[in-house]
Amino acid sequence: MHKRHSDTKRVQCFKAFKQLFTFCSNFCNPINFRKEKNALEAGANGANQALKLVAGIVANMIAILAFLRFLDLLTSWLGSLVEMDYISFKVNLF
Repeated sequence: MHKRHSDTKRVQCFKAFKQLFTFCSNFCNPINFRKEKNALEAGANGANQALKLVAGIVANMIAILAFLRFLDLLTSWLGSLVEMDYISFKVNLF
């Protein structure tokens, strides 16, 4: 009886993992593969998917730069509180 209980737990775990994997593969994958009827449609779909990918990359880069600017302003503000105005993330090359 103990073996059956562990087998049912294993099967339940496998089913839950399969459901999670199916959900993630359907929801998290922004690229949809479908069969196009001709080369023009395939090219248009490829360009559309590439545009979505590039827009996502650019949005992530903007978010990272905005976060770094926020950290720079935060450290400058904290530095000004203790009279160390020179503390920041800025790099002076020249």
